[in-house]
Amino acid sequence: MKKIEFLEKVKETLEIPEENIDFDTFLTIDSMGILGLIALFDENFNIKVKAIDLKGKHTVENLIELLGQNKLE
Repeated sequence: MKKIEFLEKVKETLEIPEENIDFDTFLTIDSMGILGLIALFDENFNIKVKAIDLKGKHTVENLIELLGQNKLE
């Protein structure tokens, strides 16, 4: 998956409106968003993350760091 595709999936998962969002945009992640991101990591990358792993992850770039740069093109 390409980084821009990951950005779009995060945007969709967190139901962010169609506006300018980039890798450094501050994300507000509620409990449903956390569940969605856990599912996103599991379904697309077969990586198991826990809610605690997402603590302090406030940007798409932070999520990519958690995922691992080598998982994206």
